[in-house]
Amino acid sequence: MEQDFVKAHEHPSKNRYPDHLPYVEFMPCLKPIEREGSYINASFIDGYKHHRAYIATQAPLQSTVGDMWRMMWEVKSKVMVLLCAFEEDGHEACHPFWPQNEGDTAKYGRVTVTLQSEILMGNFASRTLLLKGDQVVGQEGEGRVVTQFHIDWPEHSQPVSTASVLELLDVVTKAQMNSGTRPITVLCKAPVYQ
Repeated sequence: MEQDFVKAHEHPSKNRYPDHLPYVEFMPCLKPIEREGSYINASFIDGYKHHRAYIATQAPLQSTVGDMWRMMWEVKSKVMVLLCAFEEDGHEACHPFWPQNEGDTAKYGRVTVTLQSEILMGNFASRTLLLKGDQVVGQEGEGRVVTQFHIDWPEHSQPVSTASVLELLDVVTKAQMNSGTRPITVLCKAPVYQ
């Protein structure tokens, strides 16, 4: 069975790598908004027990931060796992996409994000983020809490320790069960490697 990939030339500013593209049939399409489009470099992935249990997506580029938050809002994902640092080998691996200080708020496209808390848990961090959509993507002022887990996982390498990955897996599973929603959104520089 032949799969249709998105054509690289159709969205060059939204793809980190021109050869790492989602299958059309598994891609979450954003609601069309004038001048913003519906494309995001992401794919739904089935889990062991659940259909579309995960979304794998590239860590945001400067040009895709708003799209990434819009996707999180539209698919109602409340758990996010970031598997890369902001910089690797002197190049940007992930454009910053949340405020860096607790209590700070920033607007990314159509979604406003507030960093409510940040806790360092050994080799990874846990952050609580409050999202609010504008009148175009949702009820203006409606808020949703997203829990983000972040571990620096170098591309083409392994994390600091296996124990930290197992602990991360445990807390992500518990957070997802507590949120009562799917999918879990997983972001990394190039999702094909992790």
